[in-house]
Amino acid sequence: MGIISLGAFLLFFGFTLTPLFHFYLFAALTVVIWTTGEMLVFPLLSGFIANRASDQNRGKYMGMTNFTFALSFVVGPVFGTAIYDHFGGTALWLSVGVIGLLAFAGFSWLNHLSKRA
Repeated sequence: MGIISLGAFLLFFGFTLTPLFHFYLFAALTVVIWTTGEMLVFPLLSGFIANRASDQNRGKYMGMTNFTFALSFVVGPVFGTAIYDHFGGTALWLSVGVIGLLAFAGFSWLNHLSKRA
């Protein structure tokens, strides 16, 4: 779970860096950062969720996980474009950073709880 926390931090940190500089090499660096975060989060997150569920509920857990990802593909663009339209690109990327800090804190908390159990 610690690797998932680190991955979530890198994922959202890379997005948060986006508005800071406006040249191609920096943009490529942000892509490398958030892609590394994605590679650390997504494969391990599925395994973590599947291992937390009982054999009878594993399909339900994985179905709900896929539902939340699908929902994010609908809700994300709606809210993202609204934030971009009303407040600008910098506000959008900084709000992604705030959400990322919340995700990092949540995964860190889950890491702490899973070590206690």
